[in-house]
Formats: sequence, structure tokens, C-alpha cells
Amino acid sequence: LAGDCEKDFWTNRQLWPLIVAEVALKGEHHE
Repeated sequence: LAGDCEKDFWTNRQLWPLIVAEVALKGEHHE
């Protein structure tokens, strides 16, 4: 389980820039 958690942590860390960019684009589009 610890291994899976660590793997998920690194996977999420790699996705953070994409998530932030997506939220930023949605924010701009909304405004």
C-alpha cells in the first residue's frame, strides 16, 4: 500500500502543472 501511495503521489505531482493549466484556462474562459 505504501508503494501505491508513493506512486500516486509522484503521478499526481506530474499532473499538477496540467491541472493548474486547465484551471487557469477555465478561469480565463469564465472571465
